[in-house]
Amino acid sequence: MSNNTNTGIILIGHGSRVPGASAAMERIASMLLERNAQLYDFVEISYMERLGPRLPDAMSKSAEMGAKKVIIIPYFLHVGLHIIVDLPTMVREEAKKYPGVNFIFGKTLGFDESTVTLVEKRIKESWEWEDIREVNIKSRNDYPIPDGQQDVVHMSIEEAEHYRNSCGVKNNHHGVTSD
Repeated sequence: MSNNTNTGIILIGHGSRVPGASAAMERIASMLLERNAQLYDFVEISYMERLGPRLPDAMSKSAEMGAKKVIIIPYFLHVGLHIIVDLPTMVREEAKKYPGVNFIFGKTLGFDESTVTLVEKRIKESWEWEDIREVNIKSRNDYPIPDGQQDVVHMSIEEAEHYRNSCGVKNNHHGVTSD
């Protein structure tokens, strides 16, 4: 650890099978460290699924680097089940492996005045774009599912519950067991 604050940051996103999808979060992580090197020693990125690095890897790396405090920021705009249930459960379970590290599950990006400014900027950038009916949209087939992973199967809540009960499955698609 470079500055010996014994503190690190992990940004956790959902994940995507689209190559390069993580570029923006990687840039943000790099800029956070550049601007705040006196406050924390590292900024790692991680994902719930698809392309890595995965959250357990980032948490393990944090402990190996000697962190005593790691703030995990969900790189999500809105609160949903991933923020309320899935991610806190994942973090809590993984944190049990590192009793000497204080893992803090932070706040989502959520609402902020600066978000309004960003949305205004995106509106201005999009103002002269073509009608969507004129845009060439790529196929999902252009982005194959990586080996060892699976696609989401769409089904009703009742169908999912029946499947879980009939197969004895207790995990959701992120491997999180919830009661």
